[in-house]
Amino acid sequence: MKIAMALLVVVFIVFSSEMYASSRSEVSDLIKSFYRTLNSSSPPSSLKKYFAQSPLFFIGEQPGLSSHPDLIPVIIGQLRKTMDLETYPFSGLYIEKIYVSEDGSATSLVVFQRSKSKERSRKAACNILSIAKLEGGWRIMGWTLISTSDERVCTWA
Repeated sequence: MKIAMALLVVVFIVFSSEMYASSRSEVSDLIKSFYRTLNSSSPPSSLKKYFAQSPLFFIGEQPGLSSHPDLIPVIIGQLRKTMDLETYPFSGLYIEKIYVSEDGSATSLVVFQRSKSKERSRKAACNILSIAKLEGGWRIMGWTLISTSDERVCTWA
């Protein structure tokens, strides 16, 4: 009986670890795909697929919250223009941290790097992402973007 119980515990631990690794990989893939699409010349509406229906944006000091279907393309278009991504596109991606929880939520700190920018304050963008596993898969629920000069970390704590 003890052997069966021990075997059951081992199977549970292995299965949980595999599910966590799979979820972490899925979240990482979502972030990478979102980064590539954001950094491309694709229309802003093409980024809607990465977001929940009513996401929360916090870009610099400007919050954005609406259930209107055009919010995402408007925010993305304005962001690309404000950050001058056409002239200074992002040149790299560094995922600092990803935390995936058993309840289907995840959080991540991600740095979008910009090697061409000559302005120190535009050298990189720290992205704080709140992500949830919804019916259509992993989706961004909240996105906070802050300019930073450090190309490898969002936090110093």
